[in-house]
Amino acid sequence: QNPSKKYGSGEWRIVAGTDNRFLDTTTVTGNAVKTIDINKCQNFATIVLSEPLTLSDTVKGILLSSSPVSQTTTMATYNTTNTQGDPLLTLSQGGDDACELLLPGYTKRDFLCTQPVDKQKVTADFLGGDPIIGFVVQSGAAQPVLFGVTGLYYSTIAEAQAAQTNDPTAYRYNALVLPHIGNIATLGGLDAQKIATAATPM
Repeated sequence: QNPSKKYGSGEWRIVAGTDNRFLDTTTVTGNAVKTIDINKCQNFATIVLSEPLTLSDTVKGILLSSSPVSQTTTMATYNTTNTQGDPLLTLSQGGDDACELLLPGYTKRDFLCTQPVDKQKVTADFLGGDPIIGFVVQSGAAQPVLFGVTGLYYSTIAEAQAAQTNDPTAYRYNALVLPHIGNIATLGGLDAQKIATAATPM
Protein backbone atom coordinates (compact mmCIF):
# COMPACT_ATOMS: atom_id res chain seq x y z
CA GLN A 1 0.00 0.00 0.00
CA ASN A 2 1.22 3.50 -0.85
CA PRO A 3 1.96 5.25 2.51
CA SER A 4 0.94 8.65 1.07
CA LYS A 5 -2.55 7.30 0.37
CA LYS A 6 -2.88 6.06 3.94
CA TYR A 7 -1.23 8.89 5.86
CA GLY A 8 -1.19 11.80 3.42
CA SER A 9 1.77 13.48 1.74
CA GLY A 10 4.89 14.26 3.74
CA GLU A 11 8.51 13.24 4.20
CA TRP A 12 10.56 10.98 6.44
CA ARG A 13 12.83 12.64 9.01
CA ILE A 14 15.15 10.97 11.53
CA VAL A 15 15.45 12.32 15.08
CA ALA A 16 18.64 11.47 17.00
CA GLY A 17 20.26 12.55 20.25
CA THR A 18 17.52 11.77 22.76
CA ASP A 19 16.58 8.69 24.77
CA ASN A 20 12.95 9.82 24.85
CA ARG A 21 11.21 7.32 22.57
CA PHE A 22 7.94 9.25 22.86
CA LEU A 23 9.29 12.67 21.89
CA ASP A 24 6.85 15.17 20.41
CA THR A 25 8.24 15.32 16.87
CA THR A 26 6.59 18.69 16.24
CA THR A 27 9.22 20.30 18.48
CA VAL A 28 12.31 19.00 16.63
CA THR A 29 13.70 19.43 13.14
CA GLY A 30 15.28 16.02 12.56
CA ASN A 31 17.43 14.89 9.64
CA ALA A 32 16.00 14.58 6.15
CA VAL A 33 15.97 11.14 4.52
CA LYS A 34 17.57 10.81 1.08
CA THR A 35 16.37 7.32 0.25
CA ILE A 36 15.10 4.09 1.82
CA ASP A 37 16.28 0.79 0.39
CA ILE A 38 13.82 -2.01 1.25
CA ASN A 39 14.37 -5.77 1.11
CA LYS A 40 10.84 -7.13 1.53
CA CYS A 41 11.88 -10.79 1.52
CA GLN A 42 14.20 -10.32 4.50
CA ASN A 43 12.12 -7.59 6.14
CA PHE A 44 15.07 -5.19 6.25
CA ALA A 45 15.39 -1.54 5.25
CA THR A 46 18.41 0.74 5.01
CA ILE A 47 17.79 4.46 5.51
CA VAL A 48 20.22 6.89 3.87
CA LEU A 49 20.20 10.45 5.23
CA SER A 50 20.67 13.55 3.11
CA GLU A 51 23.41 14.70 5.50
CA PRO A 52 25.52 12.66 7.96
CA LEU A 53 24.51 12.70 11.61
CA THR A 54 26.68 14.81 13.90
CA LEU A 55 28.23 12.47 16.48
CA SER A 56 28.20 13.54 20.13
CA ASP A 57 27.89 12.19 23.66
CA THR A 58 24.34 11.11 22.87
CA VAL A 59 24.73 10.19 19.18
CA LYS A 60 27.28 7.47 18.53
CA GLY A 61 28.05 5.00 15.77
CA ILE A 62 27.91 1.24 16.26
CA LEU A 63 29.75 -1.55 14.48
CA LEU A 64 27.76 -4.15 12.53
CA SER A 65 28.36 -7.76 13.50
CA SER A 66 29.53 -9.96 10.64
CA SER A 67 29.64 -13.08 12.85
CA PRO A 68 26.86 -15.66 13.21
CA VAL A 69 24.71 -15.38 16.34
CA SER A 70 25.00 -18.54 18.47
CA GLN A 71 22.46 -19.95 20.91
CA THR A 72 24.49 -18.58 23.84
CA THR A 73 24.93 -15.06 22.47
CA THR A 74 23.67 -12.34 24.81
CA MET A 75 21.27 -9.97 23.02
CA ALA A 76 19.04 -7.09 24.05
CA THR A 77 16.53 -4.72 22.46
CA TYR A 78 14.43 -1.77 23.60
CA ASN A 79 11.43 -2.32 25.83
CA THR A 80 9.01 -0.41 23.60
CA THR A 81 5.90 -1.22 25.60
CA ASN A 82 7.08 0.26 28.93
CA THR A 83 8.11 3.90 29.37
CA GLN A 84 9.41 3.32 32.91
CA GLY A 85 11.88 0.91 34.48
CA ASP A 86 14.49 -1.06 32.56
CA PRO A 87 14.66 0.29 28.99
CA LEU A 88 16.09 -2.99 27.63
CA LEU A 89 14.77 -6.51 27.17
CA THR A 90 17.06 -9.53 27.09
CA LEU A 91 16.46 -11.80 24.08
CA SER A 92 17.14 -15.53 23.67
CA GLN A 93 17.14 -17.55 20.48
CA GLY A 94 14.31 -19.97 19.94
CA GLY A 95 14.87 -23.67 19.35
CA ASP A 96 15.16 -24.71 15.70
CA ASP A 97 12.16 -27.06 15.86
CA ALA A 98 9.80 -24.51 17.41
CA CYS A 99 10.95 -21.73 15.09
CA GLU A 100 10.66 -23.90 11.98
CA LEU A 101 7.16 -25.00 12.99
CA LEU A 102 5.83 -21.43 13.11
CA LEU A 103 7.69 -20.16 10.02
CA PRO A 104 9.05 -22.96 7.79
CA GLY A 105 12.24 -21.97 5.96
CA TYR A 106 12.93 -18.96 8.19
CA THR A 107 16.69 -19.52 8.08
CA LYS A 108 16.68 -19.24 4.27
CA ARG A 109 15.39 -15.69 4.73
CA ASP A 110 18.22 -14.96 7.19
CA PHE A 111 15.84 -14.41 10.10
CA LEU A 112 16.85 -14.63 13.74
CA CYS A 113 14.10 -16.38 15.71
CA THR A 114 13.76 -15.29 19.34
CA GLN A 115 11.69 -16.69 22.18
CA PRO A 116 8.83 -14.82 23.86
CA VAL A 117 9.90 -12.26 26.46
CA ASP A 118 8.21 -11.43 29.74
CA LYS A 119 5.00 -9.41 29.30
CA GLN A 120 5.49 -8.94 25.56
CA LYS A 121 2.70 -7.07 23.80
CA VAL A 122 2.24 -8.27 20.24
CA THR A 123 -0.49 -5.73 19.56
CA ALA A 124 1.61 -2.78 20.79
CA ASP A 125 4.89 -3.79 19.17
CA PHE A 126 3.76 -5.66 16.08
CA LEU A 127 6.00 -4.21 13.37
CA GLY A 128 9.31 -4.03 15.24
CA GLY A 129 12.26 -2.10 13.86
CA ASP A 130 14.20 -1.69 17.10
CA PRO A 131 17.93 -2.49 17.22
CA ILE A 132 19.11 -5.86 18.54
CA ILE A 133 22.38 -5.15 20.34
CA GLY A 134 25.12 -7.37 21.76
CA PHE A 135 28.79 -7.13 22.65
CA VAL A 136 32.13 -8.38 21.36
CA VAL A 137 35.59 -8.17 22.91
CA GLN A 138 37.74 -5.89 20.80
CA SER A 139 41.09 -4.36 21.79
CA GLY A 140 40.67 -5.89 25.24
CA ALA A 141 37.33 -4.21 25.96
CA ALA A 142 33.65 -4.94 25.44
CA GLN A 143 32.27 -3.10 22.40
CA PRO A 144 28.58 -2.87 21.43
CA VAL A 145 27.58 -4.29 18.05
CA LEU A 146 24.40 -4.40 16.03
CA PHE A 147 23.09 -7.90 15.28
CA GLY A 148 19.87 -6.87 13.56
CA VAL A 149 16.45 -5.29 14.04
CA THR A 150 13.31 -6.66 15.63
CA GLY A 151 10.75 -8.11 13.26
CA LEU A 152 7.29 -9.64 13.10
CA TYR A 153 5.70 -11.95 15.65
CA TYR A 154 4.42 -15.32 14.49
CA SER A 155 1.64 -17.12 16.30
CA THR A 156 -0.76 -20.01 15.83
CA ILE A 157 -3.56 -17.51 16.55
CA ALA A 158 -4.78 -15.83 13.35
CA GLU A 159 -5.88 -12.66 15.18
CA ALA A 160 -2.41 -12.24 16.68
CA GLN A 161 -0.90 -12.33 13.20
CA ALA A 162 -3.02 -9.29 12.34
CA ALA A 163 -2.16 -7.57 15.65
CA GLN A 164 -5.79 -7.81 16.76
CA THR A 165 -5.12 -9.80 19.92
CA ASN A 166 -2.12 -10.42 22.14
CA ASP A 167 -0.31 -13.76 22.25
CA PRO A 168 2.31 -13.90 25.04
CA THR A 169 3.65 -17.16 23.57
CA ALA A 170 4.39 -15.76 20.08
CA TYR A 171 7.89 -16.14 18.68
CA ARG A 172 9.57 -13.25 16.87
CA TYR A 173 11.41 -13.38 13.56
CA ASN A 174 14.01 -10.63 13.34
CA ALA A 175 16.18 -9.39 10.49
CA LEU A 176 19.91 -10.02 10.80
CA VAL A 177 22.25 -7.25 9.65
CA LEU A 178 24.97 -9.68 8.48
CA PRO A 179 23.55 -10.35 4.96
CA HIS A 180 23.13 -6.61 4.34
CA ILE A 181 26.54 -5.23 5.31
CA GLY A 182 27.77 -5.03 1.71
CA ASN A 183 24.63 -3.24 0.56
CA ILE A 184 24.75 -0.81 3.50
CA ALA A 185 28.34 0.05 2.63
CA THR A 186 27.47 0.58 -1.03
CA LEU A 187 24.46 2.78 -0.29
CA GLY A 188 26.44 4.89 2.16
CA GLY A 189 29.62 5.05 0.12
CA LEU A 190 31.49 3.35 2.95
CA ASP A 191 34.17 0.68 3.37
CA ALA A 192 32.43 -2.49 4.60
CA GLN A 193 35.51 -3.52 6.59
CA LYS A 194 35.35 -0.28 8.58
CA ILE A 195 31.69 -0.51 9.58
CA ALA A 196 31.69 -4.21 10.56
CA THR A 197 33.53 -6.52 12.90
CA ALA A 198 34.09 -10.26 12.72
CA ALA A 199 34.85 -10.51 16.45
CA THR A 200 33.04 -13.35 18.22
CA PRO A 201 29.92 -12.15 20.09
CA MET A 202 29.89 -12.55 23.87
